[in-house]
Amino acid sequence: MRLRTRLLALLLTVLALAGLGLTSALPAEAATKHVGIPNLTPYGGYLGNYLAPDGARVYCIDSALPWPSGTTSGPSTVGTLVTSWGAALPAAHLQKLNYVLLKHGQTDDPVQAAAVAAFVNAYTSGWARDLGAGYAAGAWYLNGNATVIKVYDAIWADAEANAIPTGTATLLIDPAAGTASVAATPPTATGTLTLSGAVRADTGEASFAVTAAEEIPIRGIPADDAREYTVSARVAFAAPTTAGPSLVLYTTAGQQRTIRGAGPGSFTFSAAAQDQVVQLDFAPVLTTTVEHATVELGQPLVDLVAVGLAEGSRPWRARADGVPVAVVAEGVLYGPFDVQPAQSDTVPAGAPVAARETLTLQNPGEYSTSATAIASQPGYYTWVWTIDAARQDAVGAASLPEGYLFVSPFGLPEETHFVQAPPPAQARLAKTGSEPQNAGVVAVALIGIGTLLTATSRGRRRVAR
Repeated sequence: MRLRTRLLALLLTVLALAGLGLTSALPAEAATKHVGIPNLTPYGGYLGNYLAPDGARVYCIDSALPWPSGTTSGPSTVGTLVTSWGAALPAAHLQKLNYVLLKHGQTDDPVQAAAVAAFVNAYTSGWARDLGAGYAAGAWYLNGNATVIKVYDAIWADAEANAIPTGTATLLIDPAAGTASVAATPPTATGTLTLSGAVRADTGEASFAVTAAEEIPIRGIPADDAREYTVSARVAFAAPTTAGPSLVLYTTAGQQRTIRGAGPGSFTFSAAAQDQVVQLDFAPVLTTTVEHATVELGQPLVDLVAVGLAEGSRPWRARADGVPVAVVAEGVLYGPFDVQPAQSDTVPAGAPVAARETLTLQNPGEYSTSATAIASQPGYYTWVWTIDAARQDAVGAASLPEGYLFVSPFGLPEETHFVQAPPPAQARLAKTGSEPQNAGVVAVALIGIGTLLTATSRGRRRVAR
């Protein structure tokens, strides 16, 4: 009874271990043949996949070694793979293998498994070493089997078309408009835009993240005393892909290693924008008109100055801190002249100077001279205005066209005052401060018989004769 009890307990233990897959009858930690076609290769070998200890379908890569029947390691993801003859596979080959193993390799169909194994041999086998990695090295193992070749051809075409995706990017910068525009395919791509000579206008960053379709405001960052500067840009994108350049590797001591697909990855692509040279100079011009064409003695001679930009000029420049560049305009008031001076492009030699004015201009608009120029003598006075690059500070000089000189014509009627002399009597009063003795009698006229009309400065009176 005790023996039967012991035998029953032993039997139950064996059955329990078998249920857990822990009996010695199952090759623990070993790869086993799964599905494929035996005797397919020219030397009568098996071509298909194996089951790794973790249950994944894996494929042999060392064709000259025995199949992996011994203890097999756990999975290890690798970004490089060295062949049995010591050559490292290029990243593109790794990516193609990963793509095919992920998409077609986890199969229970023997024909498809054989075709995938041939694809792996195209890059990792002895024939890949002797013939060169490629289609022919893999097809050799199919030994002319039309059924498998048809599937192999389809897998090969799929890998060539889709395993290594391509991205396109365009980058346009327009410093004058203050924009940088990026566009990329695929639309899932994200990237980083890096600017040189400019920054993002809203954040001040020179390098920042962008999407696959975006327009970004930018502004240049030239030195204040620079006459020009260069803006360039580069964008680098990354996009997800179904298979990256990596594999999952299993090793079996003294026997063939096996691989399967590792998973998705990403790829990168970039674009650069052609350097844009930005000119900074602008050309201010003046038009003026006197506040009063006729001015009395002792009153100010004021000129009104309208500031604009020459045709085709760039906008008024701002410094790095955003403050408009200051440009100095110099005005000279010539006079007095006895007669209205004739208009000319240059100031006549020896023309008298009545006053000088300086205006600091920081934008197009209306300006006015001060009231310090006084009409002290009668006659004609005319303004001439100059903007001379040579008489600006370093920033102002760099902001004007090289050698820039604006001079308004001499004697323009709208730039000319007339200061009128007072009547002679008023002039004498102004000199003596008292009324002359005969100043009261202006005229005597005979109106009628016996009546004399005398007009004086104090009024009229009738005198009887």
